[in-house]
Amino acid sequence: MTLQQLSQQYQEEAQTLHRRIVSLRLEQARCGDRESAEHLQRRIRDLEPLHRQTRQLAELTARYYDRGYHRNAYYTL
Repeated sequence: MTLQQLSQQYQEEAQTLHRRIVSLRLEQARCGDRESAEHLQRRIRDLEPLHRQTRQLAELTARYYDRGYHRNAYYTL
């Protein structure tokens, strides 16, 4: 598997996570129960870092060999 293929997979997963976060936010907005709304907010809060990291890894793997690309310091040694 090449880094470009891996990048595509990360992008697809980031889109899936984003769609899930959006659907949870819509569900939270329609929710009338405070406890359920807080539960949904916790689920959203748990998914947001995964979404951010997946997007960052998609960019890193897509641009890994680009000369002028300054990698995210979080993913470098």
